[in-house]
Amino acid sequence: MSGNNGTESSRILIVEDNPDDLALIGAVLRRASFDVDIATTLADACSMLQAGRYDLLLSDLGLPDSSGLETYVGLAEADPSVPVVILSGDDDLDMAVEAVQLGAQDYLTKTVENYRELLVRVIRFAVERHTLAATVARHELMLRRLIDRSPDGMMVIDENRQCQLMNPAALQLVDDPAALFSSDDMLYAARDRFIRIDAGSVESGSSAIEATASRIEWDGGPAYLVILRDVTDLALAAEAARHDQQTLSHELRTPVASMLGYVEMLQDGDMGPLTISQLAALGVVERNGRRLLELLTEMLILSRVESGQASGQDIEDISVISLLEGIRTMIRPLAEDARLTLAHPDRIPDVFVRGSLDQLERLLLNLLTNAIKFTPGGGTVTLSVEQEEKEVVISVSDTGIGIHPEDLDHVFKRFYRAQTSYDNAIAGTGLGLALSKALVEAHGGSISVTSEVGRGSTFSVRFPTVGQPAQV
Repeated sequence: MSGNNGTESSRILIVEDNPDDLALIGAVLRRASFDVDIATTLADACSMLQAGRYDLLLSDLGLPDSSGLETYVGLAEADPSVPVVILSGDDDLDMAVEAVQLGAQDYLTKTVENYRELLVRVIRFAVERHTLAATVARHELMLRRLIDRSPDGMMVIDENRQCQLMNPAALQLVDDPAALFSSDDMLYAARDRFIRIDAGSVESGSSAIEATASRIEWDGGPAYLVILRDVTDLALAAEAARHDQQTLSHELRTPVASMLGYVEMLQDGDMGPLTISQLAALGVVERNGRRLLELLTEMLILSRVESGQASGQDIEDISVISLLEGIRTMIRPLAEDARLTLAHPDRIPDVFVRGSLDQLERLLLNLLTNAIKFTPGGGTVTLSVEQEEKEVVISVSDTGIGIHPEDLDHVFKRFYRAQTSYDNAIAGTGLGLALSKALVEAHGGSISVTSEVGRGSTFSVRFPTVGQPAQV
């Protein structure tokens, strides 16, 4: 049946034993386009609730076979899904409060002024509230089923590192999900990016778990939504591929180094004098041989970093001041040979980062030599550092040839070389920035780049700090 507005009418069951009130209420509701059924006792009302579908039940509390809140309880037990609005002749505030606490949608007294107009409004609001609540409950149930049946582990870790939610898949992946993020450093490093959590050596039969931790709000406070995924098979395959790559790189480096040794002997005249054209040809062989040796070396280091083998036992708290002063000393001669100005910060935050000194030096040297290689003579390469809360940001900027916008999303991929490299005939392996990214992420950090063609580039790396910072 349709109402005046063309929409389906709500079906109301009126439970009332007073004929005059019943006639008045029925007329008011029918005029408002409600479908109305009538019951005069609690027993009749319960039977009708069990036999039919109603959108709302409007009931007096005083019936021939029941009185007071017992009436509401009886109706609620007959069909808990139907919302109940109580219409009583008693203006009893305590009873009204208790009825609502028990679950009644509303409580309206017949003595209130204009109660007939108010009654229609109360019923419509009650039906809408109940419909909305039912929709929310249905969506919550669907979401709960999706979470429970997800093949990926899902959990929420609150600001106190307590696990507030976890699905069955998470329980299968880890014994104690909250323990994975028991420290500030772990969550801080994991924010909004992929991390890998190993329950031991994959080769020994343990699982490799990949996690994504994203900041969310939970129950009015900050928390992390963590997605866990078993990547043991992928880890084993990647480990096998890395092992093959390491073996190949290592085995190839030996003959290439030997070839370069013989080239050097020929260039030095140890095997007799050579003509100018022969020396020029040997120069080409040497350049390409050294390029191949550099490529093999970078592949070997990258493979070791990605597999965690490069860390060894040299993990320590490293002073950013000492790190940058050492880097500056190593890179200055290269900048001078390229006729470039090397700018450095006047003040360096006295903070520490956790990691391998050799790897961090390799990372920064890689970024600085890259900047020097892509900056014409007379330009400037700038090393800068800033402290941002629990992070230190080290940047390498240059006034070089820059990178096209379409290349920026790809520069950290293996063997990718930007178009400006080809345009300016600058040699390279295409592995330097991939290695830099791997080194940064191995230390729980992140790397980014901004650039403008013809004006230069800036590479910035962020690391979580340890210890108490101070400015010097």
